[in-house]
Amino acid sequence: MYKFIRTKIPVYFLLLIVCDFLLIFGCFLLAGFIRNVFATFDYYNYIPQQIFCTFVICIFLFYADWYVNKFSSSISKVLIFFNVLRPVFGAYVFLVITFYIFPSLFIGRGVLGICCVLLSFTLYIWRVLFYSKIIRDKIAKTCIIVGSNALAEKIRSELQQLKNDYSHTVIFQNLDEALSYLEQKKSKEIIVTLPRNEIDMLQLRKCHATRCRMIDGISFYEWLTGKICDETFHEQIAFYGYQSIHFSLTMLCKRIGDLVLSSILFVLTLPIQVITIILIKILSPGPAIYTQKRVGMNEKEFVMYKFRTMHINAEVQGVQLTQDNDPRIIRGGKWLRRMRIDELPQLFNVIRGDMSLIGPRPERAHFTKQFEEQMPWYFFRHSVRPGITGWAQVQYHYASCFEEHYEKLRYDLYYVKNLSLVLDFVIVLKTVKIILTGGGK
Repeated sequence: MYKFIRTKIPVYFLLLIVCDFLLIFGCFLLAGFIRNVFATFDYYNYIPQQIFCTFVICIFLFYADWYVNKFSSSISKVLIFFNVLRPVFGAYVFLVITFYIFPSLFIGRGVLGICCVLLSFTLYIWRVLFYSKIIRDKIAKTCIIVGSNALAEKIRSELQQLKNDYSHTVIFQNLDEALSYLEQKKSKEIIVTLPRNEIDMLQLRKCHATRCRMIDGISFYEWLTGKICDETFHEQIAFYGYQSIHFSLTMLCKRIGDLVLSSILFVLTLPIQVITIILIKILSPGPAIYTQKRVGMNEKEFVMYKFRTMHINAEVQGVQLTQDNDPRIIRGGKWLRRMRIDELPQLFNVIRGDMSLIGPRPERAHFTKQFEEQMPWYFFRHSVRPGITGWAQVQYHYASCFEEHYEKLRYDLYYVKNLSLVLDFVIVLKTVKIILTGGGK
C-alpha cells in the first residue's frame, strides 16, 4: 500500500487506474489511426480532447465499481464482459451529448465509436487477466501479523471479508517467528499488534537488517476498515488530535473551498430549490423550509435549514430518530431524501460558516447528550465543522439504533483523525455515486 497526503491507496487500485487510463488513451490513438485510413483525420491535433474523453471513461468505470476489491478468479467471464459494456456505453452516450453542447471537445463520433468497440474488448481482456491467478498472485501479498490478541483477530476477520492487497493472513506470537517466515516470502511488511514493551531492541535491529517495514496494527486496522479501533482510542490521541486540527493549513483550505463551491452550488441549484418548494407546498400543508437547532463545531448550537420531508406534527409525541419506512414522511419525501435534495438549503449554512460541505453530520442537542452518555469520545466529532455529507454517510447505512450510531461514530472519528483534502475528494466522489444510483436514505 502507498500513502499520499495521509491517505493510503491499495496497490491493486493504482495498477487498475493507471493501466485503464493508458489502455483507454491508446484505444483513442488507435481509433484515430484507423479512422485516418478511411477518411482524413489528424488525430495528433486532438490529443487534449482524447485525454478529456479518457478521464470521462475512467470516471464511468469508477462509478461502475470497477475499482473496488474484486480479487476473485471465480468471477464469470461473461459477467465481466457485460459489466465492461455498461460503463463504456454510458460514457459513449455522455460524450456524444457533450460534443453537441461543447463543440470544442469534439473528436468525431466515428473515432469515439471505434474507440468504444476496441475498448470493450481490451478492457475485458485486461480485467480477465487481472482477476486471473497469474496476476493476482503477483499482486496479492501475505499479511504477516505479530501478536495473538483481539486486534490481530479483528484484522484477520476484516481481511477475510475485504481481501484487498492480501491473499491470506498468518499470525505469529513474536517478531522472531515472523522474521523467520518472512525470509521465505516476498512480503516486506509486518503488522505489529504487540504492546510496545513486548518488543526489544534486538528484534528491531533484525527488522532493520532485513529492510522489513513494521506497520502499527492500529494504523493498519484503521486504514483497512476506514474507522477507528475504538478499544485503543485513548485520551492522549484524542487530546493531541483535537489540538492540531484547528491550526492546520488543511482547515483553511477547506474553508476557502467551502465558500467558493457552496456559493456556486447554491446558484446552480436555485431552480431545483424553487421547484422543490412548490412541490412540498402542493403535497403537504405547512412551510417548505424546516429549521432545527443542531450542535456544531466546539459544541455550539446553530440553526440548520432543510426542505421539510415530514408532516408538520411529526414530533407531537416527542423527539425521535427517523426509522425505515417512517410514516411521518410526506409523499415524495423519501425521494427528496434519497437524492439529497432536502439538504440543499444547508448550502446557506456552509456559506455562513455553521457547516462545511464535508464533515460529521450535525445532531440535535437532545440526541447529542444521550450519545455522549453512552459513547466515549463522542465530543471529538465537534472538533471540526459538521458537514452536508461525510465519511460515515458514504461508508455506512442510515443509523436507527444505538449500535449503528456507535458504528457511525467510529467512521466519524476516523475522518477527524485523518482529515485531508484527498479524503474529502474521495467523499465527494462517493457522495455523487450515491446520489446518481439512489443508494442513500
